[in-house]
Amino acid sequence: MYLRYKEMIESHSSIDYWADVLSEDAIEVLNNFNNSDWEKLNEEVVKFSKDSQEKVAETLSEAITDSGINILLKLLTFSDSKGVLEATIDSLNSIYQQKDKVYLTEAQRHKVKSLSKENNLASIPAKNLLSIIRLK
Repeated sequence: MYLRYKEMIESHSSIDYWADVLSEDAIEVLNNFNNSDWEKLNEEVVKFSKDSQEKVAETLSEAITDSGINILLKLLTFSDSKGVLEATIDSLNSIYQQKDKVYLTEAQRHKVKSLSKENNLASIPAKNLLSIIRLK
């Protein structure tokens, strides 16, 4: 399952095709992950391209598991890409609305706070996340 998901994430298809078709297929694959698949994704996600990391963050909002949340927190901690951070914050916000089980470290909270002060699309979900999230 992991290799199939990785192939979809690394696909160089158009943005429209990703949004309309592949993202839904990738979410379906994620929902069939076993522990080994989650471990492999957790190990390799930081090695993916920024575009692939953004796709991972987008799809994890629909596969609500502790493993998925941990991967999003890893992206929040290690990524310096605005696109990845925006998708990660948006997904964490979405997950938090559905599952009251997301905690941020002080460093992660600081990263979200800095994004919340910018004038871009990420600032609204970042502000919302800051208002409801708990610290570890």
